[in-house]
Amino acid sequence: MTRSSDKQNGFTLIEVSTALIFVGFIIFILAATTVNIVRSYNKGIWLAQINQAGQQMNSDIGDKARYSGVAVIQADKRRMCINGVSYLWNTQKEIDNGQWGNNVYPDGTPIRLARIEDKNGDYCTKDQQPGAPGKDPNVRALLGRGVAIQEFKVSQATGVPLLTVSMVVSTEGVNRPIKAYTDHNGNVQIDVGQNNPNSSWQCGEWIDKNDNKIVDSPPDTFTPAKNQYCSFAEYTFTVYERSKI
Repeated sequence: MTRSSDKQNGFTLIEVSTALIFVGFIIFILAATTVNIVRSYNKGIWLAQINQAGQQMNSDIGDKARYSGVAVIQADKRRMCINGVSYLWNTQKEIDNGQWGNNVYPDGTPIRLARIEDKNGDYCTKDQQPGAPGKDPNVRALLGRGVAIQEFKVSQATGVPLLTVSMVVSTEGVNRPIKAYTDHNGNVQIDVGQNNPNSSWQCGEWIDKNDNKIVDSPPDTFTPAKNQYCSFAEYTFTVYERSKI
């Protein structure tokens, strides 16, 4: 008499669950690593734009201001014309508030920082709107998406032939730096008006609580030193204007 047995080979529920958890963990690690690589790559591109813009401005203004005519500065319109080259810009604050005036491209995109070949300095006398980069050979965008100007100041010393340019260029969006200060109670406060003498640009975690893409205080909050993807550079250079001697 022969006894037959029906044997079935396979995995238990516990084994399958363990395998799925392990595979899910591996996928999570790979996804997180990929996201970090992409963000680091983007940050590298932004830093390259930041440095390139600063070097271009330094080179242009340095060469032209030393050996050419006096620079024409229109701080309220955010324009500067010097020896056949005009610069137009908008800070992040002005872009947020829709206050870019005529410093806008034909498609409605606000200018961040543009360099324009302007032989007669028309952009400082006629308040005209530039053409689009790539279509108008005289217009070059020094900053693209992902990078923004937080501050841009140009001043001419009284009685002394000196031209000083100061600017803060940074990453944008949630990775923008925030101008903040510490109050008497030790709490970090956002300087919304950017006019507090004790405030400074800082990288950190900015939480846009009302989701309006604009820095408000309150309800927005800011915690310094908690954003590894934020970056900014401050440039200040002074040029001796020989033409004013």
